[in-house]
Amino acid sequence: MGQVVMSEILVLGGLGLVMGLVLVLPFSVRWVEEELEGFLLLMGCAAVTMSGLWSRSLAAEVLRQPAAIAAGVFVFGLAFERGRGYLYAGVLRFSAAVGMRAFLFLLVVGLR
Repeated sequence: MGQVVMSEILVLGGLGLVMGLVLVLPFSVRWVEEELEGFLLLMGCAAVTMSGLWSRSLAAEVLRQPAAIAAGVFVFGLAFERGRGYLYAGVLRFSAAVGMRAFLFLLVVGLR
């Protein structure tokens, strides 16, 4: 009985440490701020390892999700790069048509 309680206390302490690192490091360490996704993935893997909850389906999901996010970022980045000139020309035309003050007003209201 004492062995199980000590093990649970260690797991909870480790998970508390992970939570503390996740709450503090992104605001205090520049590298963590710049590489936030990788840091959070690492902290998530540490938490799952401490908890002993790894499974095949979880490991597959860990590998699949970053790949899907990276593919989405690549596709939208490429689309934006290709369409940036058209977007710029359209913004210039629209701002000239309605006036700069009205354009800025509509932009602020629209982004809200």
